[in-house]
Amino acid sequence: MDKLTKAVIKLTETDSPQETLETLMHIFFINTEPDLCAYYIFITEREKTLLKLDSYKGYKPEITVLPAEEESIIFLRESQESVCLLSKKESPFSGILLDPSMRGGFAVPLIQNKKISGIFYFNYRKPYQFTFQYITFVENLIKIALPKLRGRWRLHA
Repeated sequence: MDKLTKAVIKLTETDSPQETLETLMHIFFINTEPDLCAYYIFITEREKTLLKLDSYKGYKPEITVLPAEEESIIFLRESQESVCLLSKKESPFSGILLDPSMRGGFAVPLIQNKKISGIFYFNYRKPYQFTFQYITFVENLIKIALPKLRGRWRLHA
Protein backbone atom coordinates (compact mmCIF):
# COMPACT_ATOMS: atom_id res chain seq x y z
CA MET A 1 0.00 0.00 0.00
CA ASP A 2 1.32 3.47 -0.80
CA LYS A 3 1.78 6.23 1.79
CA LEU A 4 -1.29 8.23 0.76
CA THR A 5 -3.59 5.20 0.97
CA LYS A 6 -2.25 4.30 4.43
CA ALA A 7 -2.69 7.92 5.56
CA VAL A 8 -6.27 8.08 4.28
CA ILE A 9 -7.12 4.88 6.16
CA LYS A 10 -5.69 6.39 9.36
CA LEU A 11 -7.71 9.58 8.84
CA THR A 12 -10.96 7.63 8.39
CA GLU A 13 -10.45 6.28 11.90
CA THR A 14 -10.47 9.76 13.49
CA ASP A 15 -13.62 10.99 15.24
CA SER A 16 -13.07 14.68 15.85
CA PRO A 17 -11.43 17.68 14.16
CA GLN A 18 -8.78 17.77 16.93
CA GLU A 19 -7.96 14.08 16.49
CA THR A 20 -7.84 14.59 12.71
CA LEU A 21 -5.33 17.45 13.09
CA GLU A 22 -3.18 15.41 15.48
CA THR A 23 -3.25 12.46 13.07
CA LEU A 24 -2.37 14.73 10.13
CA MET A 25 0.58 16.22 12.00
CA HIS A 26 1.82 12.73 12.90
CA ILE A 27 1.46 11.50 9.30
CA PHE A 28 3.20 14.60 7.94
CA PHE A 29 6.05 14.30 10.45
CA ILE A 30 6.70 10.64 9.67
CA ASN A 31 6.35 10.86 5.89
CA THR A 32 8.07 14.17 5.09
CA GLU A 33 10.66 13.93 7.91
CA PRO A 34 10.90 17.64 8.77
CA ASP A 35 12.81 18.86 11.80
CA LEU A 36 9.90 21.19 12.54
CA CYS A 37 6.28 20.71 11.47
CA ALA A 38 3.78 23.34 12.62
CA TYR A 39 0.25 24.49 11.99
CA TYR A 40 -0.67 28.17 12.43
CA ILE A 41 -4.24 29.40 12.42
CA PHE A 42 -5.56 32.81 11.33
CA ILE A 43 -7.23 34.80 14.09
CA THR A 44 -8.32 38.40 14.51
CA GLU A 45 -7.34 40.38 17.59
CA ARG A 46 -7.78 44.11 18.14
CA GLU A 47 -8.43 44.83 14.47
CA LYS A 48 -5.30 42.89 13.39
CA THR A 49 -5.11 39.59 11.61
CA LEU A 50 -2.45 37.28 13.00
CA LEU A 51 -1.49 33.66 12.81
CA LYS A 52 -1.09 31.79 16.09
CA LEU A 53 0.71 28.53 16.60
CA ASP A 54 -1.96 25.85 16.97
CA SER A 55 0.12 22.67 17.01
CA TYR A 56 3.60 21.40 16.17
CA LYS A 57 5.86 18.34 16.08
CA GLY A 58 9.63 18.27 16.34
CA TYR A 59 11.34 21.56 17.14
CA LYS A 60 9.07 24.07 18.82
CA PRO A 61 8.92 27.22 16.67
CA GLU A 62 10.52 30.24 18.37
CA ILE A 63 7.76 32.46 17.03
CA THR A 64 4.27 31.57 18.21
CA VAL A 65 2.49 34.53 16.57
CA LEU A 66 3.08 35.57 12.95
CA PRO A 67 1.92 38.88 11.43
CA ALA A 68 -0.43 38.35 8.48
CA GLU A 69 1.44 41.19 6.69
CA GLU A 70 4.60 39.08 6.36
CA GLU A 71 5.50 38.74 2.66
CA SER A 72 5.27 34.95 2.39
CA ILE A 73 1.92 34.93 4.19
CA ILE A 74 0.54 37.59 1.85
CA PHE A 75 1.65 35.46 -1.10
CA LEU A 76 0.04 32.33 0.39
CA ARG A 77 -3.22 34.20 1.00
CA GLU A 78 -3.37 35.74 -2.47
CA SER A 79 -2.21 32.76 -4.53
CA GLN A 80 -3.58 29.97 -2.32
CA GLU A 81 -0.59 27.95 -3.49
CA SER A 82 2.20 26.25 -1.57
CA VAL A 83 5.55 27.99 -1.17
CA CYS A 84 8.96 26.36 -0.93
CA LEU A 85 12.44 27.54 -0.07
CA LEU A 86 15.08 24.95 -0.96
CA SER A 87 17.85 26.68 0.97
CA LYS A 88 18.26 29.55 3.38
CA LYS A 89 18.92 32.69 1.36
CA GLU A 90 17.64 36.21 0.83
CA SER A 91 14.10 35.65 -0.40
CA PRO A 92 10.59 37.06 -0.01
CA PHE A 93 9.72 33.57 1.24
CA SER A 94 12.35 33.35 4.00
CA GLY A 95 9.52 33.91 6.50
CA ILE A 96 8.53 30.28 6.11
CA LEU A 97 11.61 29.32 8.14
CA LEU A 98 10.33 29.43 11.71
CA ASP A 99 13.63 28.94 13.53
CA PRO A 100 17.09 30.42 12.83
CA SER A 101 18.61 26.92 12.65
CA MET A 102 16.37 25.89 9.74
CA ARG A 103 17.85 25.91 6.22
CA GLY A 104 14.92 24.92 3.99
CA GLY A 105 11.21 24.35 4.05
CA PHE A 106 7.80 24.67 2.56
CA ALA A 107 4.42 26.03 3.59
CA VAL A 108 1.00 24.75 2.54
CA PRO A 109 -2.22 26.73 3.08
CA LEU A 110 -5.38 25.11 4.39
CA ILE A 111 -8.18 26.54 2.26
CA GLN A 112 -11.81 26.54 3.39
CA ASN A 113 -14.60 28.33 1.51
CA LYS A 114 -12.03 29.89 -0.85
CA LYS A 115 -10.19 31.49 2.10
CA ILE A 116 -7.11 30.38 3.98
CA SER A 117 -7.88 29.36 7.56
CA GLY A 118 -4.32 28.33 8.40
CA ILE A 119 -0.89 27.32 7.17
CA PHE A 120 1.13 24.14 7.64
CA TYR A 121 4.89 24.75 7.83
CA PHE A 122 7.63 22.17 7.26
CA ASN A 123 11.19 23.19 8.13
CA TYR A 124 14.46 21.31 7.68
CA ARG A 125 17.83 21.93 9.32
CA LYS A 126 19.58 20.92 6.10
CA PRO A 127 18.83 22.49 2.70
CA TYR A 128 17.32 20.48 -0.16
CA GLN A 129 15.71 17.93 2.17
CA PHE A 130 12.24 17.73 0.66
CA THR A 131 10.84 16.79 -2.71
CA PHE A 132 7.96 17.76 -4.95
CA GLN A 133 6.40 14.43 -3.93
CA TYR A 134 6.40 15.54 -0.26
CA ILE A 135 4.57 18.74 -1.16
CA THR A 136 2.06 16.89 -3.35
CA PHE A 137 1.51 14.31 -0.60
CA VAL A 138 0.78 17.06 1.96
CA GLU A 139 -1.50 19.02 -0.38
CA ASN A 140 -3.51 15.94 -1.29
CA LEU A 141 -3.85 14.76 2.29
CA ILE A 142 -5.07 18.19 3.40
CA LYS A 143 -7.74 18.12 0.67
CA ILE A 144 -8.84 14.66 1.78
CA ALA A 145 -8.90 15.63 5.49
CA LEU A 146 -10.65 18.98 4.99
CA PRO A 147 -14.23 17.74 5.65
CA LYS A 148 -13.10 16.29 8.98
CA LEU A 149 -11.30 19.52 9.93
CA ARG A 150 -14.16 21.95 9.23
CA GLY A 151 -15.39 22.27 12.81
CA ARG A 152 -11.87 22.69 14.22
CA TRP A 153 -11.55 26.45 13.81
CA ARG A 154 -15.00 27.90 14.35
CA LEU A 155 -14.07 29.18 17.81
CA HIS A 156 -11.12 31.16 16.46
CA ALA A 157 -12.97 33.17 13.81
